[in-house]
Amino acid sequence: MAVLDHIPGIGVVVRIRGDIVEEYPGPQPYPGAVCPYTSKFIESFDDTEFSVGIAVDELYDFARDEDHCLCFSVTVDGERLAASCDITQENVTAGYGRARRTVDRAASYDEWTGCSYVQKFRFPIVERGMTTTTTTTNLPCTPQLL
Repeated sequence: MAVLDHIPGIGVVVRIRGDIVEEYPGPQPYPGAVCPYTSKFIESFDDTEFSVGIAVDELYDFARDEDHCLCFSVTVDGERLAASCDITQENVTAGYGRARRTVDRAASYDEWTGCSYVQKFRFPIVERGMTTTTTTTNLPCTPQLL
């Protein structure tokens, strides 16, 4: 589970076929990075759907201000696929000490056709060798009011 040691209460997992997959250490954060983040590698499977699960429990400090909301984004191989800003203290309390979100699709806009569409996350087909996918959890540097 991808976690940030200095920000307790937040966890991220990647699921393939509904199962949590093993993570391998990814690149270290850039020196001087303003926002904390973590990166992990996982093994991918050709043409297989996957999802990213985010869990926030009561160890996360929502006490920054009364309107504090936790935002996250899902970035795969350097491309931001999805984002959400909807986890609040109320969500954690209502979820009996834990709030969970699963992200398994992204909206896209095709400029050529002028159409918007939603696609589930799916690993590409790789001709030879092995490919890896990086998941990055980005946390807000400051509380964001919505």
